[in-house]
Amino acid sequence: MAIWNKTIITKYGLELNARALTEHKRVEIYEARGGNRENLNLTAMPVKFDITGKTSKNNMAHIVLQKNNAGLGEILQFNAIGIYARLEGDPQGETLLPYATVTTKNEEMETIPPESTQ
Repeated sequence: MAIWNKTIITKYGLELNARALTEHKRVEIYEARGGNRENLNLTAMPVKFDITGKTSKNNMAHIVLQKNNAGLGEILQFNAIGIYARLEGDPQGETLLPYATVTTKNEEMETIPPESTQ
């Protein structure tokens, strides 16, 4: 199992936060994907996670991700996760840029074996 670094808000994420404050809207997490840390573009992140929980406590967001690999006969590997967000109520706000990223230490690959849920 890989060791993960702390989550980092991207430049796009900081800009979205500023817009949220100005427009009095919330930031809405709509997707999470895993892939290669060298390319954090939404379309290049092949491992799509289910967002199974979102909570906020002490000015911190907690997002729970799950990947169901049951029924797939392939191994999934990734060393980065991109969290994608938009302003609340903005269906056109989807972007290829991640709001936040988390990567593994030393570029180690995280592996989800076939026929598993993690």
